[in-house]
Amino acid sequence: MTLALEGIRVIEVAQAAAAPMGGRFLADWGADVIHVEHPIKGDLTRAFLRMTKGGHSQPSKVGYMMENYNRNKKSFTLDHSKENSREIMRKLIEKADVFITNIRRAK
Repeated sequence: MTLALEGIRVIEVAQAAAAPMGGRFLADWGADVIHVEHPIKGDLTRAFLRMTKGGHSQPSKVGYMMENYNRNKKSFTLDHSKENSREIMRKLIEKADVFITNIRRAK
């Protein structure tokens, strides 16, 4: 079965809910979604697992929220503070059909 968005390439540099969920829907519908994270900090959603230990959530080694937001995506890391990483990102975006972000540009 062919999915509606097969052949569409999406670059996602986003975290914390709305934008990653949009990317997830595109991936679910067949788009090739590449999620880019910071190599040390990762996606903010990874920290949600550490923040739930004292609340109502059950401790787990699986980041279910991270898994949910990023299912069907490819993922890798880039440090945007380095010029060679920015050049890689420019090349990825040139070949993409869609760019998703919810991260403000640094001043």
